[in-house]
Amino acid sequence: MNTSQGNSSPAINPRELARDYDRFISARWRGEDETADTFASWIEAHWTGQAPSEPDDPPEGASVLGNAGAGIRWYARGGYVFGYASPGSQGCYRIAATETAPALTAPWDPEPQLDATADHLLRQTPVRARQSRAAKADRTLAVLDTGIQGESKNGRVHEH
Repeated sequence: MNTSQGNSSPAINPRELARDYDRFISARWRGEDETADTFASWIEAHWTGQAPSEPDDPPEGASVLGNAGAGIRWYARGGYVFGYASPGSQGCYRIAATETAPALTAPWDPEPQLDATADHLLRQTPVRARQSRAAKADRTLAVLDTGIQGESKNGRVHEH
């Protein structure tokens, strides 16, 4: 489970931090404690009981799995990213925007190998080829259907 190519993510922003937090929670749920421990220690070290009030604006990122499923709302303000776990709580996560989050990589995960020549998303079949395959499939079904009904090649129905 990688969050980036290297050992750590680039500088923090609310959307990426929300994604990383949800990946951390998911790793915990799957029992991948070795993967999640480093991130857990890192994020816990950023909790502060002296939180500024939560902005009225919509969050720039949201961890839907955080706070026991109630979510964590993430905002970038004044060189920091703040994560608010619940309205009126006595604290929040406060992370300098210049920090890097630890990667969520299990010790046994291989490094990702990108194949720039593989295009799995845009492989398309021409319309004529799809129509030809569909017609062939219809003929095959017709033959199978004929065989199921018990008709012989001369059109007579066989009684069973």
